[in-house]
Amino acid sequence: MVLTTSKLLFRVLMGALVLVFLCVMAVIAGLARGPVSLQFFTPYIAQALETQYPSLDLSFEEVKLVWDGRDKNLVVALDDFAVARDEALLATIPNLKVVFSGTALLHARIAPAE
Repeated sequence: MVLTTSKLLFRVLMGALVLVFLCVMAVIAGLARGPVSLQFFTPYIAQALETQYPSLDLSFEEVKLVWDGRDKNLVVALDDFAVARDEALLATIPNLKVVFSGTALLHARIAPAE
């Protein structure tokens, strides 16, 4: 009885481990092909920026996740980032990049690389 339960538990754990491995490989394969669009995060990022900077109007077109192979880091790129105050345009950045440390991500922390 105990042997059968332990075998079942081992199979379930190994199945979960294989599933996690396949998911990680799918993300790596997607990043290797090129930028991955994160359009579904756009409202959350806009809300966070609006809460953090209520006096500024911050806008952007697209959010992408990019793998920087040279520095081995994940990059979140915002296209056509614009900063305005009282409907007066202060600055535009065609391609804003935020670089996250790959080492920190492996330790379950989100930290900028630069």
